[in-house]
Amino acid sequence: MSAPIGGDLPSHRLKVWQQNLDRSNNNQQDLLEKMGRDEYQFAALQEPYIGPGNKTRANSHWRVVYPTLHGEGQGSTRAVTLVNTAVPTDAWSQIPVPSKDVVVVELKGEFGTLRMVNIYNDGDHDDTL
Repeated sequence: MSAPIGGDLPSHRLKVWQQNLDRSNNNQQDLLEKMGRDEYQFAALQEPYIGPGNKTRANSHWRVVYPTLHGEGQGSTRAVTLVNTAVPTDAWSQIPVPSKDVVVVELKGEFGTLRMVNIYNDGDHDDTL
């Protein structure tokens, strides 16, 4: 990526952290500390910790993007995407997908359009796909 996407982000690259957190609050807190503030623009998380209020953990450096069906019906959310607050809110948007296991974020800039798809796929089947 050669065009800046805003804020203090490096203009020559886009970095995404991907990790399955096994629904652990400790794993998620550790992840937030390791990612720091400026190194990653996005985090694609599978099996995040979902705590009281049906919310996941984040800090002031991240915006949480839940699946479109988060909080609806039976079953728990198994994918969330974190967007670094340094990425301007007018540079990205969520694309609705009727699932608790898929989050799609679209990033637009001088470079064009990029869609990042974060999928939790149960190892027992491929229903999500």
